Amino acid sequence: MTNGAVSKTFVLSQSRLSPPRQSRPPVLSQTSERKSKVGEYRSHAEMLRTLARQTRFPESRTPLIALADSFDKLADRVEVWETVPRAAD
Repeated sequence: MTNGAVSKTFVLSQSRLSPPRQSRPPVLSQTSERKSKVGEYRSHAEMLRTLARQTRFPESRTPLIALADSFDKLADRVEVWETVPRAAD
């Protein structure tokens, strides 16, 4: 394999791991933005679990699942934070 072939393989494998980038939506109210963040965090968690199921490297599964769990916990915290009463500004 030549160096060119190695770098092309690397680029192709990297593109399969990364989800397509989306443009950021216009500025929303803070509540809407937090809810969209919850969905985004849960989506990342699901993507990581999918990668963990598909990986050929068993030693990579545990860290991917741990990271997915962290995203779920973050989403849970954002949801709880939304329900905490705020002092009037």
